[in-house]
Amino acid sequence: MKKMLDEFKEKYGVECFAAIHHNKRKTNLHIHMIFAERKRLDQPEEKTATRNMFYDEQGRHVRTKKEILDSDGNIRKGCKIIKKGEVYERKIFTIKDSRFKQESFLDEAKVFYTDLINQMVIDDKDRLSIFDKNGPYLATKKVGKNNPKAEAIKAESKQLGAERTPQPKPSVLASKYSRLKEINSRLKEQNKAIFEREKKRDKLKKELSESTGIFKGGRRKELQQEIDSIDNQISNMKKRLSSIVREYKFDSVQAFYKELNAAKKEYLEYQAARAEYEKIYGKKVADFMSVRDRLKQKEQEVKRREAGRDYRAGQKDKGAR
Repeated sequence: MKKMLDEFKEKYGVECFAAIHHNKRKTNLHIHMIFAERKRLDQPEEKTATRNMFYDEQGRHVRTKKEILDSDGNIRKGCKIIKKGEVYERKIFTIKDSRFKQESFLDEAKVFYTDLINQMVIDDKDRLSIFDKNGPYLATKKVGKNNPKAEAIKAESKQLGAERTPQPKPSVLASKYSRLKEINSRLKEQNKAIFEREKKRDKLKKELSESTGIFKGGRRKELQQEIDSIDNQISNMKKRLSSIVREYKFDSVQAFYKELNAAKKEYLEYQAARAEYEKIYGKKVADFMSVRDRLKQKEQEVKRREAGRDYRAGQKDKGAR
């Protein structure tokens, strides 16, 4: 659980807490997480009164002292004065982070934690997956007592529940391939920059070799100094390659490329399995989608009939009155 908290803090940069417990029947061990939507400011922001400020019983700021006095000239109970130079507002947190209110945040968090949990799974059969709301299947629905949609839900389950075909899933390594490609792009950009510097250095070396004679001694010195400077730049740029992969917890560039190549192999295998799946089950999936559309249409018809009955009953009550 600590790892889940630490990973959340690192990814989103806010504080969070968690509690793990069972449901009443001890059949569902789960975690509740609470996270902050604001960040604590490094330094509190304070506003200081530039003159005496007056507040009434409701905490509203009023313009003059007279507005908070009673008939005897005393300050009414509940009113207050903030004197010039005193702090009247202190802010210690930032405004709420709007991304936590976006619908995409929940989907992102589901993917994030599913991947995190799957990293600790030993047996592939125990791997978790996220329900695809755009897939051919519908989420499990509980049919409560006196639910007017009970029949439609049961029909939906009967049609779709028994027709589940296992889809290929990417391995943990294959799932990393997209991220590894991004890192590789950074390395390619750095290598490209190194190559450009090496080209310039080689050009200068060629010029140096052709600068002969006693009258070109000054030019040879300039060229050698520039070549030495570029060699130093190239050395630092090559060191930067190692720094890039270390940012992503790789010990060396060689270790990174080893994982990249392995991930690419597993990713291509997954893509091939996915293509084969679509070839075999593509039409069946389309048929399932058609079934779902028909069930939705039936559900809408049920709603219209219910609305019609409610309207007729309302009209009947008005007539009786």
